[in-house]
Amino acid sequence: MYVLDFSTPSWLILFYHTMSVISIIMNTLGIYLSLFQCQKLGSFRYWLLAYQASCLLTDLQITVLLQPVPLFPLISGYLVGVSFTWFGAMPIHAIVIAGDFIVFQFLMLIMLFVKKHRAIARIAQGFITHRIIDLIFLFVFILIAAIVDCTFLSNQLSESGQWDFIQQIVPEYINDFKSLPNFVIFSKTVQMKYLVTFVSLLTPMATILVTALAIDIFRMMNALKLKVSSSTNRKHSEAIKCLAVQVATSILSLAPVSLVVIFFAMESVYTQTLTKLSIAWFATHSSLNIVCLLLFFPPFKSFLKKIYQT
Repeated sequence: MYVLDFSTPSWLILFYHTMSVISIIMNTLGIYLSLFQCQKLGSFRYWLLAYQASCLLTDLQITVLLQPVPLFPLISGYLVGVSFTWFGAMPIHAIVIAGDFIVFQFLMLIMLFVKKHRAIARIAQGFITHRIIDLIFLFVFILIAAIVDCTFLSNQLSESGQWDFIQQIVPEYINDFKSLPNFVIFSKTVQMKYLVTFVSLLTPMATILVTALAIDIFRMMNALKLKVSSSTNRKHSEAIKCLAVQVATSILSLAPVSLVVIFFAMESVYTQTLTKLSIAWFATHSSLNIVCLLLFFPPFKSFLKKIYQT
């Protein structure tokens, strides 16, 4: 038997509004600093800029356009964001687009590490990844986005199918569903189970890949300390500090995705609340990333010192 809460989660909606403002301010600051305070990083700063832009777009999708309210342990939910209230977008289309932005964000994160690893490997005469790897990553992430999109689109119940599902599975909540401004329900097919398993495996694999690249970058930099000029060493050291922050915040950003999968499998009375908390957690990661860069990344940190001294 499913236990669902249809009361309006005022705290979650307020959180979305608050985080949207914070995210716009913090990520706009991050984009500005990447453009004008990181010239010494060379072309790496453009990848950092692309990542910051992807973070901002993803946050705006979640906290402004969607503002999703899950109805787990059903694979269901509804939207209260402007994509529906202003534009009347169908929930399924908004969810698919948001998923694509999340995939793009993690592609930019991995490319940050791949590009810096390649640049340092050239100097250290280590293993240099071929540029074809970039295209492979692009293809893989496009494939992942396509798989996720097709799975959601093919497993969305039709309008009549949704009401039949409600009548059969949760008839006690039929009036609650009728009171919602919109909602979407996905059937728990074998495809959806495979997708859940795939996502649960993909997130730790991405974390392992990023961590492995970071460890190898640190190893090569230690070997290069006495072989390169102080200016070159400082440039790469600053980039590595940036990547160290990205490792920590990427783990924090991937954790909610894995937790949602775990909560989905649990099907407990706390699943809905825990899923809301995980979505809220994910919405904070880019702002937290900028805060960490301001505290630990030298170009951002020097900007903060100038502001403080004036």
